[in-house]
Amino acid sequence: IREGDGETDPTGKFYYHSDNNSSGAVVSKYDISGDSFVKVASGPQIGYGSRNLILSGDGSRLFWLGRVLDADLKPLAQMPAEVHATTRTGALAIGAGEVWWSDSGSSVAKLPFESKVVTVSAGDANLVRFQASTKTLHSTALDSITDPMNPFPRPGQMVDGSLARLSWSHVPGAVSYRVFIAADAAALQAMVAPVATVTTNYYDLPSPLAFGKFYSWRVDVVTGAEVIVGKVQSFGIRFPAGPVLAPLAGGTQGVSVSMSAGHLLVGGNGTAQLYGFDPVKGETNPVQSFTQEGYYSNHYFGASVAVDAGKAAIGAYARDNPADGGGSVFVYRPGNSGFWESSDPLSPPAPVASEAFSRGLAASGNQMLVGTGGLYNKIGRVSAYVTEPDNVRIQTFSASNGVAGDSFGQAIAMEGNRAIISSPGAGSSYNRLPVLYEFSRSTSTSEWTQSQQLTIPGASSYSSSGSVLALSGDYLATNNGSTGAVDIFTRNGAGQWVASASIKRTASAGSSSNFGRGLALAGDSLFIGDSGASHLGSGGGAVFSFRRSGAAWIAGPVIVPESGSY
Repeated sequence: IREGDGETDPTGKFYYHSDNNSSGAVVSKYDISGDSFVKVASGPQIGYGSRNLILSGDGSRLFWLGRVLDADLKPLAQMPAEVHATTRTGALAIGAGEVWWSDSGSSVAKLPFESKVVTVSAGDANLVRFQASTKTLHSTALDSITDPMNPFPRPGQMVDGSLARLSWSHVPGAVSYRVFIAADAAALQAMVAPVATVTTNYYDLPSPLAFGKFYSWRVDVVTGAEVIVGKVQSFGIRFPAGPVLAPLAGGTQGVSVSMSAGHLLVGGNGTAQLYGFDPVKGETNPVQSFTQEGYYSNHYFGASVAVDAGKAAIGAYARDNPADGGGSVFVYRPGNSGFWESSDPLSPPAPVASEAFSRGLAASGNQMLVGTGGLYNKIGRVSAYVTEPDNVRIQTFSASNGVAGDSFGQAIAMEGNRAIISSPGAGSSYNRLPVLYEFSRSTSTSEWTQSQQLTIPGASSYSSSGSVLALSGDYLATNNGSTGAVDIFTRNGAGQWVASASIKRTASAGSSSNFGRGLALAGDSLFIGDSGASHLGSGGGAVFSFRRSGAAWIAGPVIVPESGSY
């Protein structure tokens, strides 16, 4: 065991040890009931460790380097700073100059001076702290600095699944309590009447709340003489874990993903896997894996995928077509044998070497758009296909003001007869700014016509801006590498797209410069992928969720990989 700090749980059966001064520092849990140290769990690796490990009196929570861990070392929450003491149940986390709710990191109270020498007295009655400047001990009654309502869930707390009950402490003199709950603070403020008036110090929810959202609530106290308006609190309900997909054989898992009403298609580097998907239950079942005979690793089969209307399209943007590395796309559909069968590889007219055809790929119904990755000396282009009953190329087009090196078609988002096509290239002059284009399809001719050019606010050349797109109804999202944000566009009453919001990565704790590498829109929900994010001390990336409320996008629960779930 490396030097650090240790705590023994109340049963005397388990010992927790934190590493110090080590690049791989972790907290480890040992079973010591048998006269030896038997490791039973390890927590996340955090920095270089610390000699300050805190265990709550009931053994339910540990605090280390600002992280809150449960008894099995699973991350629960992150505090704004290091914790030096806690209450018996671990409900409160005491830092050098502030007290927080340990369920969320929300502030309970600021303390009058900084001190790392601190403890909580028996029965959680007093907070005792040493003031170095005066060499004196100071004792403060805990109930004088905490919220007397003692709400549950705690302010900012994340919970698994819908709560059955909201509760609070009884207030002397209260005749009844008025309970308000809404989707956000603005909606709560607009409420005229409470959802319920109760005489108990709890409210049982009549039906489950939807997951993946934050909720605002407050309790007003009714006495014989007045109504005391309570504080607005919030809590969130995590997204339930979905199925864990097995790694793709011989490829990289999750390079590309596409989903339709009944299928999920996952592409790797060299292979792709199709699953049946039940959107109600969130369940998947393997249908078929795809590879290509004679595949070479540098062909990038599976780097782009699209699935819809019973067809699976898989790109191989560096495959010879026959131009060297020109790129192809394969379209699979169910055959008479019960297996999904491939079409002949599709290529653009007059293939060009290294054009990266299929770098951009999208499908909607029986329509498919395939774009190029772009060459510095060629104008990017997109080929439009009708895929029923067979694959037929209808047209190949470029932007009306396209220039060599514009990378037109590198990313495509498509919904019905509308498509947003990215053109992020810097051009042959190396100073062109990335832009987006809207194209609309004629239902009579099936041809696509450019209808608008969109400027990405603040985007500069060579910034990766506009390389990721998500489209749903009247909302469009794209990454902005220049500003470190995801920009939202809204389609107005005149049918024009206007920039309406920007979500900065700095507002999402634990995010990285990869913020926006993946995007998805579904109704009023936006999901922003960040492969470099570290959430609650767990690496491996994260997905930050947001929900639209009016013109604002409100942060929701964070989704992390199962190995780092919280």
